[in-house]
Amino acid sequence: MAGKWWVAVPVAALLIGASACGSSSSSGSSGTSAASEIVVTVMGTFQAAGADYGDAAAAIQASADQVNAAGGIHGHKLKVIVCDDQENPNQAETCARQAVSDNSAVVLSPTESTGFGAQTLPVLAAAGIPDVDEPAVVPTDWTSSNVFPLDPGEPAQYAAVALALKQHGCTKVGSLQLPVASGAAAAGDLGTALTKIGGSLVLNVKTGMSEPTYAPQVAQLISAGAQCVVPIILPTEISKLISAINQSGKKLPIGGVTAAFNQQLLTSLGTAADGIILAGGNYLPTDTTIPSVEDMITAMKKYTPSTPPTDTYGTSAWGAATLVFSSVMPAITGPITASSVMKALDATKNATVGTYAPYTFAQPAPNSQFPRLRNPGILTWVVQNDVPKLTSSGFININQALQG
Repeated sequence: MAGKWWVAVPVAALLIGASACGSSSSSGSSGTSAASEIVVTVMGTFQAAGADYGDAAAAIQASADQVNAAGGIHGHKLKVIVCDDQENPNQAETCARQAVSDNSAVVLSPTESTGFGAQTLPVLAAAGIPDVDEPAVVPTDWTSSNVFPLDPGEPAQYAAVALALKQHGCTKVGSLQLPVASGAAAAGDLGTALTKIGGSLVLNVKTGMSEPTYAPQVAQLISAGAQCVVPIILPTEISKLISAINQSGKKLPIGGVTAAFNQQLLTSLGTAADGIILAGGNYLPTDTTIPSVEDMITAMKKYTPSTPPTDTYGTSAWGAATLVFSSVMPAITGPITASSVMKALDATKNATVGTYAPYTFAQPAPNSQFPRLRNPGILTWVVQNDVPKLTSSGFININQALQG
């Protein structure tokens, strides 16, 4: 979900350097090697400055190991190749080309950085390789013919925040926004959603990447009549914002997306995190009463014990693996190739995902502006004892909620 900024994707996206693919080459064509392995590329940002999302790659590896231990898929073992883009767009493109070279049947990209789809998706599309779980943040992510996002997309995520705040009695919302395009887009989506549900974004204040104090901005929000605040700022700035709110003497609840408030941040805030209102598209590792989350934790303890699930990207990755390894590939008759996986994904109806709402791609997009976004299911939480506690009993259809 750092010294970078992602909106509804690994929290960040402005910096960093180079990496390498942890890979081995495979022969054969379109996903199946000479040894009858099904090649799966896991691509995205897993280790970079201020970002540690290795649990996402580990979750997919654990899922594959579990499938392989049960005999594989139609007798074929899964071969997982991980390529870390280190939050470098050029390296991301290299990862995509490596996936083509490795004859991958599918790419899973739960932690791809903002905008990198512009580099990777055309490369994969030219080879006919589907990309599953690309975080839907920029137009490339919700328009490319080979992309299958599982999350409801950044516009729906911030609409979910608006809905969650309304459920907690706040309809007059203020926001603080980083001076980047993704921050402005998030604030705009928040404002649009608030208007649809009878609320309003009373003030959006642009900030620097870092501020010595947020007291002036908090004063502006309070003066404008804000009852709560959605910070679209770096996670490292949240503690300063909370201090400014406390010093104001006003109660100003905080709301946001789970990608921006990972467990590491909440733990560091301690009791100051209590009461934060969150929304997101998939369950969290702390939602241990959910069977799919329990399954993930059990598998990772067994197969990747050195890397436990820690944030929303771990459960997102597990959901992508569950969709592909348990629903899509087993339903394919004949060779499991990039072409057959693409065809099966296009035809999915009510497919098992577990950590996301059941996935149906074979239907019109709920919003024609985002043609590849087909999953409108969202969840809500409130933080108690620095841990998010579910406040939704199941997935909420954000489109129906906004229309109602």
